[in-house]
Amino acid sequence: MRDADLSLLRRRLLAWYGRHKRDLPWRRNPTLYRTLVAEFMLQQTRAEFALPYYRRFLREFPSLRRLAAAPPGRVLKLWEGLGYYRRAQQLHRTAGILAALRQPTLADLADVPGVGSYTYAAIGSIVFGR
Repeated sequence: MRDADLSLLRRRLLAWYGRHKRDLPWRRNPTLYRTLVAEFMLQQTRAEFALPYYRRFLREFPSLRRLAAAPPGRVLKLWEGLGYYRRAQQLHRTAGILAALRQPTLADLADVPGVGSYTYAAIGSIVFGR
């Protein structure tokens, strides 16, 4: 595909997205932490179903450091009903790894638990504009 065609496609896709995107809280203020929580919750879960869990989770754990410091049982309790509890365990472990860093970057996500190629690309796009 030529650069000009690719540029046109990009503009059209972004214009379509601007008109049709759903209003979701993790899109309003796309920080690394908020997006990470959303992406973990959205693995194998519909957005409409994950939304109340997301809101409760962020009320209880408003930051990466708060999640990292939380007891594992509390994290699992708030995740209860979302299923695939390994995601909650991996999110908790990932929060611990990232909270230990001064300012986590996209590169820091490459080898953390639960962040595969799709989640890595989504966070790279949403948070880091890549």
